[in-house]
Amino acid sequence: TDQCTVLYIALEDTKSTLHFRLEDITEMGSENAYAVTSCSSLDNGLLEEIDGFIQKHPDTRLIVIDTLQLIRDNESAPNYAADYMELRQFAKYTQEKDIAIVLVHHLRKMIDSDPINMVSGSTGLIGAVDSILVLEKDKRSENTATLTVTGRRIKDKVLKLEFDEDTNVWKFIKYVKGEKTSIERLVNGIQRILQTEKRYQGSPSELAAKIQEYDDEFNLSPNAMSRLLNENSISLRKTYGIYYSTKRTSSKRCITLSQLKEIDHDDAS
Repeated sequence: TDQCTVLYIALEDTKSTLHFRLEDITEMGSENAYAVTSCSSLDNGLLEEIDGFIQKHPDTRLIVIDTLQLIRDNESAPNYAADYMELRQFAKYTQEKDIAIVLVHHLRKMIDSDPINMVSGSTGLIGAVDSILVLEKDKRSENTATLTVTGRRIKDKVLKLEFDEDTNVWKFIKYVKGEKTSIERLVNGIQRILQTEKRYQGSPSELAAKIQEYDDEFNLSPNAMSRLLNENSISLRKTYGIYYSTKRTSSKRCITLSQLKEIDHDDAS
């Protein structure tokens, strides 16, 4: 994503715990990252407070609220209508302001075959938001987990993650299920490559071989992969922020992939 200002509303933390956690993640802070440990409730002016922050920082694009329960005033039993209308306030606000809001919430203790049903509260919470991500560990002591992803404008997926204790970051390992199409597998491979290389150049055969280093089930031929890239070049750019171009030299065809906003004119197809 493009770099932007982020506000983290950490209601279960103190300034000290935030400080130590950030030190574990990075040696240098960011002038674009802000954190607070208190705020008003949703019914008592929270969105107005966020408005004030955005006015001071107009490049704000992401706000994380941890946790949802601590900004709610409704302490009665879960009620679909009340839960839905409460969270629709956030959905409407994000559309008006063109920002993303992540609400951290708890799961029920009761296990369910569908992880989405484990979200605490009524199904009104699930119905009101655009996307839901459920992170589950089989055992508390394990450093692996599954992330179930569903939403209105995204395809359902289940991802296997591993917690890197050196960087304190969850890393993608593989899809558990939900990866059905060749383009999804191709995009995932490209994204893995661009995590370490801001710009990749190589022949279709070289690109296919590099993707297979991350995904041993990737079996597209170089020609099929090239056709898929050509057919989905606009989608790659608009949906995934991946810029793709191709050109032929005297000896071979060369593919360029980048997550930069612009590519060299020489590389334009």
